[in-house]
Amino acid sequence: MTEKERIIKEGRIPAKFFEEEVRCDFLVTEDRKKLWAVLLDMLLKIDNVCKKHQLTYFLEAGTLLGAIRHGGMIPWDDDIDIFMPRKDYNKFVQLSEEFPHPYFLQTPYTDPEYFYCPARLRNSNTTGVVETFAYQNFNHGIWLSIFPLDNWETEGGEQRYEYIKDLIKENSTYMRLTNPHLSEKDKIRVKNYSGRNPLEVYEEIQQIAQQFNAKPTEFIAAAVSAVISYRRKIWYAEDFSSAIEWDFEGFKFPIPVGYDRFLKTMYGDYMQLPPVEERGHHHDGAIFNADIPYKEFLETYKKDRQ
Repeated sequence: MTEKERIIKEGRIPAKFFEEEVRCDFLVTEDRKKLWAVLLDMLLKIDNVCKKHQLTYFLEAGTLLGAIRHGGMIPWDDDIDIFMPRKDYNKFVQLSEEFPHPYFLQTPYTDPEYFYCPARLRNSNTTGVVETFAYQNFNHGIWLSIFPLDNWETEGGEQRYEYIKDLIKENSTYMRLTNPHLSEKDKIRVKNYSGRNPLEVYEEIQQIAQQFNAKPTEFIAAAVSAVISYRRKIWYAEDFSSAIEWDFEGFKFPIPVGYDRFLKTMYGDYMQLPPVEERGHHHDGAIFNADIPYKEFLETYKKDRQ
């Protein structure tokens, strides 16, 4: 049984959802709809677990933008991201037993060769492979990312942020070591790799990000994902003081009460659509397949590249 068939059979998403359609002059194919359905299914599972354990979360980044601007997925998007306040996040990542197969709650402690900083919920019956990391031995199912929100002091903040970014790059390099088909740029990067224990690097990132949580701060950040400019990643804590429910692909999910200021910080004039030629694949170098388990896909992928 494919995940599409399971999701329909369990009544989580109706069969009509999978029909292709044009949104904002962009063709949303059946394959993209299947990807979205897997993502929505994981979000619904997280929503149930968070309600059960009284944990707070918010739609964030492009997912939040999609909720406000499109009432659901951005038509050319291929992932879902959520925020959790750190205290809720730390509880959430201990709940792996709440996510039986095909779900898999992924951290370095549940999947020892995975060293991304945000936790991810994966669907093991699907494929979500970033080709750079395709040879790293961890779960490569379609993913939903969960980012912790930490209190943030702006004094010295940019320097801390850039240091975290360097540590993230170090672990990203580690996860390239297993790939025999690197670009010339990545070969140089691997050649200069420090060799430091990646779990120690991961834990240092978490420690730096959490150092101000004992006291209230004006600002918060998802500093463990320091991959875009600092000015776009620091937000007012009051904008996340509570949640409101918002329509998203026929369901309702929580968004931060100060979503407007957050989205302006992230995207500027966020209601303006990008040019048609820029409406395309969101994750470069990623392969998604909602019908094939990642283990089966990778076996063929690696054979073809020998």
